[in-house]
Amino acid sequence: MKRTLKIMVGLLCACALVAVLLQQTALSKVRSENADLQRARVEAQRLAVENADMERLRAENREIEALRAETQDIHKLRNEVRQLREQAKALAPVQSENQRLKATVAARTNSGASVAAPQPLITLDQVAYFGVDTPESTLQSFFWAVRQENVQVFRNCLTLERQKEMESLSEEQIRAKMKEMKSQFKGFQIAAKKEISADEVQLGLQVYLENQQEQPKTALTFKRIHYEWKLDAPFR
Repeated sequence: MKRTLKIMVGLLCACALVAVLLQQTALSKVRSENADLQRARVEAQRLAVENADMERLRAENREIEALRAETQDIHKLRNEVRQLREQAKALAPVQSENQRLKATVAARTNSGASVAAPQPLITLDQVAYFGVDTPESTLQSFFWAVRQENVQVFRNCLTLERQKEMESLSEEQIRAKMKEMKSQFKGFQIAAKKEISADEVQLGLQVYLENQQEQPKTALTFKRIHYEWKLDAPFR
């Protein structure tokens, strides 16, 4: 009986020892797993931070690439603008010379025709506004302004020097002189045309005034300024 009791006690102690060993092993395994999980969590956090930095770097790289592309476009546009400016500078003298040659040819052609066959009489009621592209058109526009009492067009038909001479006169005073001119003026006839230079022309006029049997003759000078012909005559 005592022997059996000893065997049972021994078995119980062995079982207890085995249980303790198993528990320690399980605890050690759990601790190891916890440590692994902790390391994995730290690694995951580190990777998340690195991923965020990588996304930020990618975004910055995209912005840098976009800025580079815009800079290239700006340089390209600047080069195109520079080339256009150089072309415009080279074209301006050609256009000026072309206009001068056209004006010379037209002046010589008109001059010969005017001397051979004077133009018909143009009355004040017949004049019209034709701009200032030729001496003849400026002359008609000038008399049209007189008829309409249009001070702005009247001034525009004159050279800057003649316009400055009128600065002391008010618009009412200028209109009063226009009315005086209208009351005396009947019409005009271009009798001759003389080219002084490529930028200066004289028109010989037969002027017809009211209540005068002997009609006066006069020569009016026109100057070309920036492709426009201006009358260079004092305003009396």
